[in-house]
Amino acid sequence: MFNITLILTALHLIYYQATNRADLFPFNNIRHHDIRERLADTMISFITLLIPLPAFILHSKIWISLITILSGLSIAEEWNTWWHIYFWNPEKAWVKTAQHNMITYARAA
Repeated sequence: MFNITLILTALHLIYYQATNRADLFPFNNIRHHDIRERLADTMISFITLLIPLPAFILHSKIWISLITILSGLSIAEEWNTWWHIYFWNPEKAWVKTAQHNMITYARAA
């Protein structure tokens, strides 16, 4: 279970780096985010990625099991909200991206 938790945590970190640090325009629109938005996203992800740390330190099977379940659900939800629409419903994804860009640029104007 410890190894599964470690793998899920590593996958979560890789996912975070890919979606929030790499410019995958037009998919993540990161080039248009200001420092405040990036800092807020970094803090939320930092907290999420630190959740398994106490379980690793304590070597508690109950906490590691709980963290494994939560990490798996977190990765599944991130897949569902970010990648799923691009692979199986690209028209919806492009409409969603266009709507997001219109809202973002309307706030800036």
